[in-house]
Amino acid sequence: MLNSLALSNQNLTDKLTRRIEEIFSSKSLSVSKVLFWMVQLRILIELNNQSKTYPITFHYCNWLLHPSLNRRLAPEMVKRINKALDESANVNAFLKEISEILSVKRLINEIQDLIVVTAKNKKAFLFGEQIISDEYWLNFLKILLNELIHRPLILNSKEPLQNNFGFDIYGLQLVSAKEKIVVELMSNELEKRNKQIFVDLVIMK
Repeated sequence: MLNSLALSNQNLTDKLTRRIEEIFSSKSLSVSKVLFWMVQLRILIELNNQSKTYPITFHYCNWLLHPSLNRRLAPEMVKRINKALDESANVNAFLKEISEILSVKRLINEIQDLIVVTAKNKKAFLFGEQIISDEYWLNFLKILLNELIHRPLILNSKEPLQNNFGFDIYGLQLVSAKEKIVVELMSNELEKRNKQIFVDLVIMK
């Protein structure tokens, strides 16, 4: 027999699962649906102690809840991007590394897995139209990334990172430029010179 806490957790899990299934089954997406969906996913992940199983989903859920973020994966992503500046062989390699670091493809894979794992009717979701629809997930990402614009990921230390290009980096943020979402590298030195560096983000491949 379940104790009160275990019963409460089970009831909450059932409610969250039902809400996630309802949103996913609606086939259409909106800002309110995506935001609500991510909140439900975050609670579900925390409830089941799955932040290490779904680290990218947990990161994006947290990112959505803050005007800026300097915990968990946020500073690690900034450090990896700074390292990629020095180590990438060419521009295309750097763009690929940016996409890998921000992990939008892995985000979709984790969410798909979460949906199937928690679904009551696993077969319906496993072979459902949305789960394999690139158009559906591209729309999801556009909405999500638009909501993350001007919410920087920053270092958790006061000292910015240095690189071989001669400017420091203390964070990154998504911005809208020429009708697309790009990554801005945030730098004290570039800001003093009134300059900006934007990097294209390949959101699905």
